[in-house]
Amino acid sequence: MRKIWSYISLLGLGYQGKSLHHRTIILTNQVNFIILLIMFCLSIFLQIMRNIENAPIGMGSVRVYLVFLLVFINLVLSNFRYHTISKINLIFLSPFIFLIFPTLVGFVEEESFTYYPFTVIGFSITPMLLLTPGVEKVLFRIAMIYYFVMLLFIDALLLKFTPVHYPILDILPDFFIYYKAAHIAIFAFINASVYYLRKLNLKYEEEVNKANQELDHQNDELKTALEHLRTTEHQLIESEKMASLGTLVAGVAHEMNNPLNYITGGVDMLEDEMLGESNENIKSDRNSYSAVHIIKQGVERATGIVRALMTFSQKGAQEKKLTDLNEIIENTLLFLKYKIPYEIRISKNYNLQEKVMVYQEKIHQIVHNILDNAIYVISKSDKAKGEAILINTLSEIDEGKKSAIIEIINRGPGIPDNILKQIFDPFFTTKEPGEGAGLGLSAAYTYIKEHNGNIVVKNVKDGVSFKVYLPVE
Repeated sequence: MRKIWSYISLLGLGYQGKSLHHRTIILTNQVNFIILLIMFCLSIFLQIMRNIENAPIGMGSVRVYLVFLLVFINLVLSNFRYHTISKINLIFLSPFIFLIFPTLVGFVEEESFTYYPFTVIGFSITPMLLLTPGVEKVLFRIAMIYYFVMLLFIDALLLKFTPVHYPILDILPDFFIYYKAAHIAIFAFINASVYYLRKLNLKYEEEVNKANQELDHQNDELKTALEHLRTTEHQLIESEKMASLGTLVAGVAHEMNNPLNYITGGVDMLEDEMLGESNENIKSDRNSYSAVHIIKQGVERATGIVRALMTFSQKGAQEKKLTDLNEIIENTLLFLKYKIPYEIRISKNYNLQEKVMVYQEKIHQIVHNILDNAIYVISKSDKAKGEAILINTLSEIDEGKKSAIIEIINRGPGIPDNILKQIFDPFFTTKEPGEGAGLGLSAAYTYIKEHNGNIVVKNVKDGVSFKVYLPVE
């Protein structure tokens, strides 16, 4: 039964709406359905009574059937989305069929003079419930005038078409004025009360909607704040991870450096001793000499890794100095000159004129690590032609804070999205085994944070952009 009720309520709609107009359509469907059930039960009852009394079909039964047919048509109209016609039929035709039509054909009973006016008052509440104030204002006014006129003249209509002189007609003129005044007072009181309550309900509903909108706005602000907190939390975790890893790496690097020094010293002694021997001994023991050379290369590689680890773990040992960032970039390029293949061109665009307070060695290391990574990536790709690396310096003011910017764009392949978030993680590298320890960009990230700066990496057209922001104090 619940499914049937829900289906009938949403005829022509398909979903449960929240607007007032939507709800009046649902109520119209429900009222039509309730009247349909009532008329159906009445028709069965009247049929049973006729069978018992062996009586013919009277006007009372006919009007029940007509009202039943009317509300059924209304439900069909609602199903095809003719909701306004369904409302008009229910408001105007249902009282006409139930009260006026039987009277016009002479079906007037003595009790009609007592309950017809109150039936009109009951029907008059229908437009109060089914019509939307403001949207259907004209139809609402016509409906109220229609019911008021019906209430005023229903008694005259009954008197005109009554086929029998009932006893009530002898006493009705004596108190007709009071009788009619009572009808009008009840009509006015009930409709004014319903109208007032509905207006009050609409007012509270608007206030609730406004409060809900404010709550939605506050909810959006809370979501934004929560997202900001999560981002901050992620940054704090990254910073803490970097600090912990720095402490760990510093200890490991220090412990590894001592045995490496012993090995280096021993290898140098062996090499000196072998070089001091005669040429014949060197030729005869060439395998031993090659082994010493291989050991020396391995120790140099291990020493380089340790040096990188110590660079990564270094924190705040220097002092900030007023520095020309353009000069630092030039010195770094000079230092990397031997690594840059002849086919890779470096384009520079220095627009930063003022000096900035920075840790000079750490800025050297930041620029070195980013450029070294760019050179490696381009060298391994097939795009190392023409202007392969572009270096820009500039200043920018955002929200009243001035920043010096170093931008390094390489024309190598883009970074996949799944890797872009990991490039600053320690020991993360895409290089071939033995070509990198994955500490260069991690160290650069740490040093930038020590300057209270930021680095933004994104794929651009034909390459990747590394943008370093350093606050200008």
